[in-house]
Amino acid sequence: MITAQELIDEDYIKRYVVANLGKSFVYPMGFCQFETEVMIVGYNGLSVVVSTTTKYGWSLDKNGLLYDEDYPGKILLHSPLNVSYWHIYLGEIV
Repeated sequence: MITAQELIDEDYIKRYVVANLGKSFVYPMGFCQFETEVMIVGYNGLSVVVSTTTKYGWSLDKNGLLYDEDYPGKILLHSPLNVSYWHIYLGEIV
């Protein structure tokens, strides 16, 4: 069971991502009103970064990072299947 403190612990989130790198699951894409399969590929501050094979998320900048002024995303798993990216809070997964 995950604690509330772990949900806001960047080091815990990084360890979770490394331990679950490449794992996929179905995620409800709220604003799109459908579910899609996503794969854990990195982290971004307090978020887990997942990739999709659709174009419903963000793309990478010229340096291969998700653009965010406060938390530049770190992609750990690169794949041709990574068409776009989505941030998910750990509490939405576990």
